Amino acid sequence: KGLMLLFIISSAGLFLTPYLSTRILEFTLDMEIRTGIFISCVAFMLPLVICFGMVTPIIIRLITNNAVRIGFSAGMVYTVSTMGGIVFTFLTGFYLISSFGVKACTFIIGSLLLIPPLVHFVNVSLFNNKGLPRNEK
Repeated sequence: KGLMLLFIISSAGLFLTPYLSTRILEFTLDMEIRTGIFISCVAFMLPLVICFGMVTPIIIRLITNNAVRIGFSAGMVYTVSTMGGIVFTFLTGFYLISSFGVKACTFIIGSLLLIPPLVHFVNVSLFNNKGLPRNEK
């Protein structure tokens, strides 16, 4: 439940970024260059980085069923995370931004972040804990 909320908050933050960017940059335009850069970066990145940083520990906790396997679980989660980060960095940098632009990429990633919560909430509302439809016991 908490993980799905983080996905929703992160997605909302990404959707709002293109709209807030103009206001934030206008606010910091008259500041000294280093101060303006610092405030802009904090305003743009800090909330999303905090949300994304909270995802991995929650996933590790969810997939670990005993203390003996926690190291293996953490290693697997960080391996998948690192590999995904590398692949999507190159994909975004060399293909997506040049093909669709920054704003469209932001919306695409925000939309992708909404998929897990939607699947989860549909699954919870349609099925019981055993994977059977709600009306069957």
